[in-house]
Amino acid sequence: MKKFFLLFAWLFSATLSSAALHAQEAPTALPPPQYHGSIVYVTGGIGSDETAAFRRVRSKYSLSLNFSASTAEGRAAFVSDVQVVIRDQSDSNTVLNITSDGPFCLIQLPAGSYTLHSTYEGVTQTRQITIQDNKNTALDLNWSAKP
Repeated sequence: MKKFFLLFAWLFSATLSSAALHAQEAPTALPPPQYHGSIVYVTGGIGSDETAAFRRVRSKYSLSLNFSASTAEGRAAFVSDVQVVIRDQSDSNTVLNITSDGPFCLIQLPAGSYTLHSTYEGVTQTRQITIQDNKNTALDLNWSAKP
């Protein structure tokens, strides 16, 4: 009986230790992917755990966008609720039209040339972007504080 108890105690302890180790290693999951037609995207990044998750996987997406605004003190602060519109090379067909749920937006676009329109608090920034196969394009979009 004593051997059984010692074996049980050892197994129980090993199981708890293993569970604690895996809990520490388990990365925070990203928000679920969303779809706009055939385009897959993920937005979010609220909180340090989710921010770390976005940073870990951003190189796996063809386009990574980071949104911030400069404060009157000159600091950059993350922002959300950015409207993201991506149009094809001719700027006539909309490929994606979403509003970000956080300061990060990961998008899986096919290779090609696009026009990106990002709007925050009524101010739109426009960028020409080229997406290459198996390469990540990362853009930091910052809006300056209004005087």
